[in-house]
Amino acid sequence: MSKTKTNIILTIVYSCMLVVLFWYLFNPFKETTQLAELRYIGPSTSRLMERHMEFYEGYENTSIVERALHAFLFGSQQQVQNDAIAAYEEVLDYLKKHPDTTESWDILNTKARWLITIAEMRSLDELKSALKEFNNNPEEEVIAAAVQYA
Repeated sequence: MSKTKTNIILTIVYSCMLVVLFWYLFNPFKETTQLAELRYIGPSTSRLMERHMEFYEGYENTSIVERALHAFLFGSQQQVQNDAIAAYEEVLDYLKKHPDTTESWDILNTKARWLITIAEMRSLDELKSALKEFNNNPEEEVIAAAVQYA
């Protein structure tokens, strides 16, 4: 086989491998919310959301290149905040539907993080609406009182 033919075949093979890699990484049809596969659903969600939101601390003081990189990788600051709140709501909904997969402290911890995220990033009206869901037991009432006080 000639060298030119070998180069063409290798180029085609590498191109196919690259297309498969990009499809695997950026597949818009894959299921990304497989909560049942996580062992610690609430804490895992909390760590992930806090890590994403930490990128935006001091966001205004960073260079335009760094802000563009954050926006490219994670989306706008508002989008990440919305995603964090939606993720907590999704986890809470999952935990309500599958009470046998979790402990009560995990639900309380996730609800507290959801409430704190709303308190830090949303309007007062939305916070008041979220606080209405925190009257189910004494632990939740303490968290609600602490957030209201803060």
